[in-house]
Amino acid sequence: MGTTARTSGPAIASPLNTWLDWCLGAWVAECYAKGHRALPANKLLPFLTLGCFVLSTIYQAIIMFNLFLASITAALWLDHLLHREVTTHSKGLPVLLKNGTVWFGLISYSFYLWHEPMLIHWHNFMAKHVSGHLPQSISIAAALGVPVLAATLLAYLSFRFLEKPGIQLGRLLLRLTEKTPSGLRRSPHLVTNDVDNSVSENRV
Repeated sequence: MGTTARTSGPAIASPLNTWLDWCLGAWVAECYAKGHRALPANKLLPFLTLGCFVLSTIYQAIIMFNLFLASITAALWLDHLLHREVTTHSKGLPVLLKNGTVWFGLISYSFYLWHEPMLIHWHNFMAKHVSGHLPQSISIAAALGVPVLAATLLAYLSFRFLEKPGIQLGRLLLRLTEKTPSGLRRSPHLVTNDVDNSVSENRV
């Protein structure tokens, strides 16, 4: 009975937490695209939630509450990095963090698809051929670092050669569907923008 309770928890928590992660990520990305923050701009809040997450894992092993805190903490840090003020003359770590966050956001879906198979296969490989031959600290670093790097590389290649061409093809097909025998039919939102602009010009 106890074993069933312990094993059923992650099975239930995993899809719920994944759904929460995607909702938070989409919300942060949409707000960034619109030019405003998704979460409060308090600078202490990301550190506070990070501390609560670390303390919660010390108090008890990973459970749904820990995963929820981790998701909130990641969203707060992501929102903070994306909206951090970086001037055109800024150099160094602030620019690297912001540009890196935006770049990783582009490949994040491909990374999500690749990270699990990379982790599974690499951990199986380490368990069979590497475990016991390396110090524990090096084994942990290799168990996490290699799959993350491999998933990042594959995610970039997937985005560059699959996702990006697919997006361009979708835009091309969209333009083709807007064509009529009499010529190119403009999309409704463009027509609406033209009407709004003409009204504004008449008012001026």
